[in-house]
Amino acid sequence: YVLQDDVFLGFLSVWETLNYSARLRLADASPFERESRVDEVLSVLGLSHVRDSRIGTQFIRGLSGGEKKRLSIGQELVTNPIILFLDEPTTGLDSYNALSVMRCLSRLAQSGKTLIYSIHQPRSNIFQTFDLITLLTDSGQMAYFGPAKKSMDFVQAGCGLKVEPYVNPADYLLDLVCTTPADGDDDQRLDGIGMGQHMASTYRGSEWAIATEKTINEILADLKRNQYEAPMPRRSTGRFMQFWVVASRAMKNNLRNPLKTLVMISISVFFALLIGSIYYQVSNNVNPGIQNRAGVLFFLAMNGAFSNLGSLELFLEGRNIFVRERAAGMYKASSYFVGTVLMDLPLPLLYCSIFTGIA
Repeated sequence: YVLQDDVFLGFLSVWETLNYSARLRLADASPFERESRVDEVLSVLGLSHVRDSRIGTQFIRGLSGGEKKRLSIGQELVTNPIILFLDEPTTGLDSYNALSVMRCLSRLAQSGKTLIYSIHQPRSNIFQTFDLITLLTDSGQMAYFGPAKKSMDFVQAGCGLKVEPYVNPADYLLDLVCTTPADGDDDQRLDGIGMGQHMASTYRGSEWAIATEKTINEILADLKRNQYEAPMPRRSTGRFMQFWVVASRAMKNNLRNPLKTLVMISISVFFALLIGSIYYQVSNNVNPGIQNRAGVLFFLAMNGAFSNLGSLELFLEGRNIFVRERAAGMYKASSYFVGTVLMDLPLPLLYCSIFTGIA
């Protein structure tokens, strides 16, 4: 299942992202088989030319929107699934990148995979890449299910509508199924009902609906005649391997972002010099000396506590990645938590040591 939003660790390369996904999912494969599968996915998705490019963040330039979407698809393709579900794969893409992604999906469908996805108002050349489409009215009724190329024939022959030339089929069909009796022009209202409801009632008695029902009945009859064994669930990787992959992946992503480390070290040095200068050569007398030393210990403790709050950012940034990967069964929550915490632990200790040593 490919989510609508593309979420990645921005400092990893394309090949590393797919390789980590393969290591977490292909437990029975050897390292050579995993790497071969990753190279094959890169070739199929047309990402070989950006194999070693970093994905990028909102501050650092990286892959384009279309390349990120294809990378999201690639993370699911490493397991070589038979059916792939996608949630609005063209959302947020310009017309060129949207067409590039849809042509890539079309090639996957021609290779024997079943792709099911939702999409809103595609351009005409994207509509031509569809094999089968399902049109739903605003009330959830099926207005059409069948070959995309025959959808306009159904509108003209079945519903009796005249289709103007040079019209985008996708826009025209969506306008029809969303029309209610309260809106639309005269040719989109029939006997007080919207065209969407009229299309749904017409489709139920059409040859397309009869052919679809016949196909479903044939499949059900075949299932009754033949005892098909359910595929065995894919074996997940062990807890230690999950922990190791998550920790090494996060460590590599952090080490490639030195700016964050330098900023935190600079802040620690600045506040250490500030507090050290304020309490420099405090008196050894009992009355002011004890109070001053208590103040130093208070600021040291407060700085140590608040500086570690920056570790929460690690979980906030990785929340979307964690939700997607855990739902896909890539690792357990405990493996992710332990691996992430142990990976992040050395840096806060370094910041506190610098601050305490200077102050």
